[in-house]
Amino acid sequence: MNLRSVWVSGLALLCSAAVSAQSIVIPMSLPGEDLGALATGGAPVVSERKPWLAVTMRGTDLVLDAVTTSRKPDWIVEERNTTASPSPEARRIVPRTPSALAMPQTALFAFRVEGYDAAAPVVRVGVHPSALTQPVLLHDRWSGDVTVAGKRWTVATESVRRKDGAMLSGSLSLVARTATGERVVLLPPAHGMVFERQELLWLGSLRGSAGAGGLDLLVKRTRITGQVEYVLKIADAIGFATLDPDLAHTYFESGIEEYAELASHTAQPRPRPDGKFGQAAFTISEEGWSKAVEEAEQGGLPKPLFDRQLALGADRLRFAIDYLPVAQMGKDETWSSANTSWEGPVTVKVSFRGKTQTLLLADRLDGSGFRVQVGMLDGEPAVNIAFSPHYNNQFAYYWVWDDAGKRFKRLLRSQWQGC
Repeated sequence: MNLRSVWVSGLALLCSAAVSAQSIVIPMSLPGEDLGALATGGAPVVSERKPWLAVTMRGTDLVLDAVTTSRKPDWIVEERNTTASPSPEARRIVPRTPSALAMPQTALFAFRVEGYDAAAPVVRVGVHPSALTQPVLLHDRWSGDVTVAGKRWTVATESVRRKDGAMLSGSLSLVARTATGERVVLLPPAHGMVFERQELLWLGSLRGSAGAGGLDLLVKRTRITGQVEYVLKIADAIGFATLDPDLAHTYFESGIEEYAELASHTAQPRPRPDGKFGQAAFTISEEGWSKAVEEAEQGGLPKPLFDRQLALGADRLRFAIDYLPVAQMGKDETWSSANTSWEGPVTVKVSFRGKTQTLLLADRLDGSGFRVQVGMLDGEPAVNIAFSPHYNNQFAYYWVWDDAGKRFKRLLRSQWQGC
């Protein structure tokens, strides 16, 4: 998978990004990720003059190693020109040499700190001790005292409550205060997102300064759909790296650009689904879906929307589609998640052989209904879901049953974009 921050299409399940309220950005790359998209204008993405820094956790210490060489990527990207023109030249895509960062084997990801209008802060290689005695599992009432570079801070979570008193998903933030009343937002809310686990892996200073905004951190989040998101904050910039442990294929096609891109991981044992699929299905109309979501939003509390069952041989799959309130980003607010904007407050869960899991988060529909099919892929039960959250964007997902893990694994996420 190439690194082009978050695709405008919102396709990438394995992706990196950076946001900043100021002029600093933090591009990030996961192990084996194709860096080709960063090599604009022929500029090298790996060099000794401007190395990447690989992040490894060694106990509670955060270790940074310079990465100055590349290797063959684990994600194989196939680019296609989808023009209908019969001319070979019109269909030709200029090949490029794929490359990935040659990180240490135990590295979580690698990053660079880049400045534009202002100089980027200096982050040095080596061992950076944590102000924490151990990683912290964050919850909505956590707080702790830390000392960084001789300065004392009280670090605590803040959140918004729903009408029923429970924490509003995506509203959790992390702030630091001093005894003199100084307050710094370390981690803004992750608007629109739902996590089953959020861990503060490391807290300290990568810049040797504990002044205003001088605390840096690394957070690991696990979404309710299983993807793992690393959040790195340095100064006022936040970088993201999101990993799909299922190593699902991804496919993106743009009609106006007449371009398609398929990414597959070398460790993915299953081919991309192709051809006829489905033994049983149901469809929820766009009108029915939107009406149910709108009514649930007015209540502001979790609410079941649809409950459907499909038979697959002797098995039965139950699909529960529910409304779950999530925090929404207000004007001029910053965020701390690689949310793709296509996700929303509707959870789609499947129950099968005694296990229940969340397959995806969805929003209102625009352009089609919500169709769910079940069938067999390579002898295993599988699920296909297709819908359009926007009239110009259509998505299709596949999951296949993993009997060893007793759950459905993501196999493919596809997006077709008209323009």
